[in-house]
Amino acid sequence: TPRSSANLKPTAATATGLVEQICNELKPANAKHLCELADALKGAKQLAGSKAVSVWFDGGARPNPGRGGCGAVVKDRASGEQVYAASVFLGDGVTNNEAEYQGAIEGVIAAFAMGAEEIELIGDSKLISSQIAGKMQASNPRMALLRDVAQLCLSSIPTRTIRHVLRAENADADALASQAIIKAQTQREFARDDVAKGLLVPRIKTLYDFHGINPEHISGMEGYYATSTLNT
Repeated sequence: TPRSSANLKPTAATATGLVEQICNELKPANAKHLCELADALKGAKQLAGSKAVSVWFDGGARPNPGRGGCGAVVKDRASGEQVYAASVFLGDGVTNNEAEYQGAIEGVIAAFAMGAEEIELIGDSKLISSQIAGKMQASNPRMALLRDVAQLCLSSIPTRTIRHVLRAENADADALASQAIIKAQTQREFARDDVAKGLLVPRIKTLYDFHGINPEHISGMEGYYATSTLNT
């Protein structure tokens, strides 16, 4: 039986350990995706300096519920440099709110893997931001479980804040979420094959070029981007 995050404290020092704890204690439906993410993050470069980051997240579904996608961007707060970004197709039967949660979880785990010690989680969904912060209840069981996963992930970082912004301020994460859905809609079978076989790996350089991501910060993450259908 899944346990509430209110009774859990993070015990892991790595993203893999954190995901294992999440899967063992909370038993989320997105366990497979989280395991793939943790494997990819093993090659992430550690943050230097203040180790403070901002994590921008977004998600959506077309229709709602429908084909879902999420986006996450991690920026070094001292330099403003983007050190991580992902666009992830989440499959069918996903709601807007579930996709939003997935984006938040994605970004926070990435920040944790890079050694972040201070995080500001930023999104344009007031509902999701308020639920993660504990200011609003999540009555839907699926939402409550995603909230618990997000809260446990966030509590793995010592200093944390949550901020709600207008959609116009969250353009990068919004674009990544939309791109995941569009790719799945326009190249559906191609995307499915790539997820299964990892065929996008040889084209990873185009991801760096298109999104301006610094390859030095995401060494070893090609396999994960391959599953996110983020080719150009």
